Amino acid sequence: LVTVVSALAGVTDRLLLLANVALAGDQRDVDAQMAVVHKLHRDVAVAIVSGVRARQALLKEIESAFADLRTLLHGVSSLRELTPRTRDFIVARGEQLSARLVVAGLQSRGMRAEYVDAPELILTDGKFGGAFPDLPATDRAVRARLLPMLKRKLLPVIPGFVGASPDGAVVTLGRGGSDLSATVIGRALRAERITLWKDVPGLMTTDPRLVPTARIIPQLNVREA
Repeated sequence: LVTVVSALAGVTDRLLLLANVALAGDQRDVDAQMAVVHKLHRDVAVAIVSGVRARQALLKEIESAFADLRTLLHGVSSLRELTPRTRDFIVARGEQLSARLVVAGLQSRGMRAEYVDAPELILTDGKFGGAFPDLPATDRAVRARLLPMLKRKLLPVIPGFVGASPDGAVVTLGRGGSDLSATVIGRALRAERITLWKDVPGLMTTDPRLVPTARIIPQLNVREA
């Protein structure tokens, strides 16, 4: 079993907003907006990890991640410059933090879960904001990193949506990229099954929030999907 996770609901949008607020130069607003995202992750951590020591370790890890993020956003604010590379680095934090939360929650329940950072696995063409995996290179990286873990009965937990450029920079795969991450990793491992847990029961003809008559598409080929 291998698990790929998305960011917590709404976090990707909030991080994009934070990046744009920082670009506008308002450091006070950056801190206020970031406090909301920080509290969300802190509340989830407290809810899912019961052991005092494990909870304190997780909260410290979250605190450190947001301290780094604050430094980066203040740098954007001071320079009034937001490159695609920096934006991807900021937005990737959502999936990375979510994966840390899931690992801690599983470990607190006695499971041998382990965090694996996505740039170690998903090697891409390096297009910031919409990178596509280099499938042969990703296959090799995934098998080399994950197969030994699976043989040891460990449960890898991996941030979706994130990969590495050819020079090692963090890139994102575009919106919905966690599904792509899971599918590419499943392909590399020759998985028997890839299951995507979504807000809808299947691939649909359109957005059911906008069109109540949206239908599930019962079958379609991979390219269409």
